[in-house]
Formats: sequence, C-alpha cells, structure tokens
Amino acid sequence: MITLAPLTNRQREILEFVRAYLGQNGCPPSIREVQAHFGFHSPNGVMGHYRSLKKKGLLRQTVTYGNRCYVPVVPEGSCPCCGRPLG
Repeated sequence: MITLAPLTNRQREILEFVRAYLGQNGCPPSIREVQAHFGFHSPNGVMGHYRSLKKKGLLRQTVTYGNRCYVPVVPEGSCPCCGRPLG
C-alpha cells in the first residue's frame, strides 16, 4: 500500500535512480552501486533510505539469485517503468 508521506529530496533521487537503473539494465542496482553513485561512506546509508522507502510503500524487497534486492512498487494504473499514472 502506497502512503502519501512526503519524500525527502534524497529519497526521491534514490527512487528515481533505482527506477532508471532497472529500466536500463533489467535488474535493480546493488546496495554498493547505489552507495557509489550517491557517495555514501557505507552501505548502511543506503539501507536507511531503503527502509524508509519500504515503510512508505515505494520499494519492496525481493530475493533474486540468492541476493536481496529492492525494486520499486508500481501502483495499479501506473507505467511499470517509471511509476507515473497512465491516462
């Protein structure tokens, strides 16, 4: 369920990065790739943002090939690539 809680600028940037990466590569970025892209000093910085986005209903955790990944939640009636409402 998606909440209407406001996103911080950094949360919005991370969510947009994950969506773009997923669209370009067919798989979500690793925690380390997000860490490197945004210049966090440790993976824990990424995980804090992921936890917040998951709590707000905008990311979900999946297990693929034995690795945990986080993918954007796509609401009904939205584009699966970018999450924008259709119509």
